[in-house]
Amino acid sequence: MENLIIDCDENIDCHKNIEHHENTELEHHNNIERYKNIDLESIFSNHRPDIISSQKIMLSSVVIPVIDIDGVDNILLEVRGNKLKHQPGEISFPGGKMEAHERPIDTAVREFCEELMCGEDSIDIISRLNQYVAPNKGIIYTFLGRVKDIDLGISNDEVERLLPVPISFFKTAQPTVIMNKVSFEPADDFPFEEMRIPKDYFDFKVDNEVIFYKYENEIIWGITAYIIRDFVSKINL
Repeated sequence: MENLIIDCDENIDCHKNIEHHENTELEHHNNIERYKNIDLESIFSNHRPDIISSQKIMLSSVVIPVIDIDGVDNILLEVRGNKLKHQPGEISFPGGKMEAHERPIDTAVREFCEELMCGEDSIDIISRLNQYVAPNKGIIYTFLGRVKDIDLGISNDEVERLLPVPISFFKTAQPTVIMNKVSFEPADDFPFEEMRIPKDYFDFKVDNEVIFYKYENEIIWGITAYIIRDFVSKINL
């Protein structure tokens, strides 16, 4: 019978492997003991639901401000300042990004007062409305408010001017609808083989609807138009 020769280095590696295996088993055993009887009721008793996403989600709030002008209910929109970094000159609602630990309604009222240069007594929140999920932009909470005692001629760095539009216009006008195509482009190192899926798995395009309202010489489109369309769809007289 041939003598068994064990290389010293290999023997050391062997002991290391055995030790690593034993440590792994011990760690696994400890984890089982640790998570054997989880007090889920206590852990989640004060849980505040959040959003699961592969990307960081931005949370924003806006007000749909309704104002009576000569007995006619108008949605009070803003024409954004031309010097703003994002979306200058576009038409939008008063609103903005939520601050840490701020409630959606607090953001909506704060942004309304800051942009329209008024106090909280100038807006009465009637209801929270549907929230809008904006692709790659986050979630926008919407609130319906009744406006009172406000200067319609204001102008500042954020707001070039205010634009009242009768609700009746949006109830009777049909927005222009354009369907864009959005495609998915996987990364060069996407593990197709490891995932056992063909390379043409993501070879498809998704319809992306964009809507436009034309009021006089103004174009109201995008997220603002979506929120308006949803809001006025709830008004059936």
